[in-house]
Amino acid sequence: MGVKPGGCSGLSYEMFFDTERLQNDVFESYEGRYWY
Repeated sequence: MGVKPGGCSGLSYEMFFDTERLQNDVFESYEGRYWY
């Protein structure tokens, strides 16, 4: 998740989905699904 210039307030949020887990990622499971 990040911000970039734009939008009414001057900043817009952006979100990216990764396909690989990196060494520093936090890994959690919730109701049988895994998130990192």
